[in-house]
Amino acid sequence: MILNDKHIDETIVCGLYGCENDGENLWINCYNDMDLVKGLKFSKRINLLNNKQTLGKTINTLTGEDLKPYPLGIHRCNANREVLYITSNEWDLFTIAQVKPLKYNVISVINRLDDYAAIINAFDFIHEFKKVVIISTANDNKWLYETHKRILKDGIEVLTVYMPLLEGCKSINDYLIQYGEEKTSVMLARLLTDPVEIGVPGVVNIAKVKAEVKRNTRRYYTQLDIIDEKTGAMEGGQFWLLTGHTGNGKSELSMQMSLSVVQQGGKVFYYSGEETKEKFLNKLHCKVVDPNCIIKTPRPLYGGRVSSTAFDYSVDYRHAHEVNQWLDGKYYIYDEKYDSLNLIHNVIEMLKSMHIEKGVTAFFLDNLMTLTAGIKSIDLNAVQTDLTNALVTFAKDYNVFVLMVAHPNKSSGDDIQNKDVAGSFNVVNLAMVVMNVRRATKEEMEKAEVTGKMGLNAYITCTKNRPTGDTFKMWAIFDHKNKIFYRENRRPEFDWNKDTLFKTITVEQAQEEIYDF
Repeated sequence: MILNDKHIDETIVCGLYGCENDGENLWINCYNDMDLVKGLKFSKRINLLNNKQTLGKTINTLTGEDLKPYPLGIHRCNANREVLYITSNEWDLFTIAQVKPLKYNVISVINRLDDYAAIINAFDFIHEFKKVVIISTANDNKWLYETHKRILKDGIEVLTVYMPLLEGCKSINDYLIQYGEEKTSVMLARLLTDPVEIGVPGVVNIAKVKAEVKRNTRRYYTQLDIIDEKTGAMEGGQFWLLTGHTGNGKSELSMQMSLSVVQQGGKVFYYSGEETKEKFLNKLHCKVVDPNCIIKTPRPLYGGRVSSTAFDYSVDYRHAHEVNQWLDGKYYIYDEKYDSLNLIHNVIEMLKSMHIEKGVTAFFLDNLMTLTAGIKSIDLNAVQTDLTNALVTFAKDYNVFVLMVAHPNKSSGDDIQNKDVAGSFNVVNLAMVVMNVRRATKEEMEKAEVTGKMGLNAYITCTKNRPTGDTFKMWAIFDHKNKIFYRENRRPEFDWNKDTLFKTITVEQAQEEIYDF
């Protein structure tokens, strides 16, 4: 039933606001007819079985008279004529009434009705108030601006709410569904008491903007200190790009960063276009557990022989089970192919669903090539640009972190530059941070050993850093056994089992554990 889906009590809808539930349909009264039965007959109808919504006629078929749409909730407003709130849909009105009963004067236009007509018909009532605060759904700036123009006149102040307080939710009711009544009550206290100006769409009075406060920003550390120092870590609202030649560790670094999100209480969605989910999970196990928990198995050769130089790595059943318990409900993987016919829509809808329904706050897409594999070459650059634009918008609107892995051009050298990333260059232009990872050359490893950087076998380079402007090139150690990058013997920590946290190790121990990758 739609009321359950919306987390709204029937006593609010039918008791306070005169709507009707006849067992098959929910009727929402949106016309100013004193005859309640007749008024409901020509109102919005929601089928309780399939949630299909239809609107009644605007003309009474019995008398031929016009039925004028009015905002819902006027009869529930109190004598205080200081501030009036107008919501763009009935569910936000019901939510406010349920969480903050009768504390605020709130009316609502009916979603999918002629909203501007309802505002015009209630013009005199609206202008009894000194201040009007309009509450629209996310990104509905046109309705907000057009409603504002129809209300504004001398002697009345027209404002709106500060949408970032909804933390990426589309509406107040969506916030209730995701976070519950207690948190919604706290949010509404801020949202309704500190409104902001309405301007021309896309134009903002900078003095009215809530300045970013870093301590309140959703942030996840990579556990590679130089990256965190130089970029400010993985922040909500950001889109990062990670690249590197095949076999140089870009997917391994991406997976390692995703596990750091889980370590810090976040939830992860990972698209892996080149790994089976079983192999992917095995790599996660190896990255998380202590090196002593990893089983080293020589690869089999023909005739029952085994290799003396090539090995596979896995984790025993008990430790794998414990890691799975740690990951349960915090890490999701999508390992199918997206439909290229509606690629951008399908990808963004999947990510939105994972954020809203599962609480995912960090998204890793590995990689751009497999995501767009079904696109015709003539359309590829345009699709990649549109997809990246959509991902950047999604990250900002929902305050989540998004990282995409991309291949470089095969002709690019060891030190990959921004221009070397394969596909549309707009992907690089739109990214806030661009990093690449590569193996160290034999000469670089020998030079590093002379200077005391024992075990160096990889470099991570940042070629674009919009948050702080600091680009950098850092050396790192890649341990093939654990499949992790680290520096100065400081390994990433994952508390899947507090008794087996990674410990700081000596240089000699590090040397013993380094393998080529």
